Amino acid sequence: MSCSWRDTVKLSEAKVDALTAEIVRMLQQRDDLQIRLPPTRLRVLVRQTMIDELTVEDRLDEEIRRMLLPYEHEMRRGGVSYNAMFNRIKAKLVRERGLIL
Repeated sequence: MSCSWRDTVKLSEAKVDALTAEIVRMLQQRDDLQIRLPPTRLRVLVRQTMIDELTVEDRLDEEIRRMLLPYEHEMRRGGVSYNAMFNRIKAKLVRERGLIL
């Protein structure tokens, strides 16, 4: 994806950081969980995981656009709706990959 996650995610960076801190705090308070990472490393991993989850749909959309790019002219010529084809492919990939959007 050519743009930053900050350009696509509807949460501010401050909100992502606050949620990350809250998740880390909750994990550290659990009695049934032993964390063997330094707190700073844990925060980095939790934050990156959150960003990965928040941007999964953007990455999927970009992948589909790249897939359809070579066929745009043929679809136009054949009267096939780009949006309909995009949505069909997206639904299929979401189902196949077990994604939650």
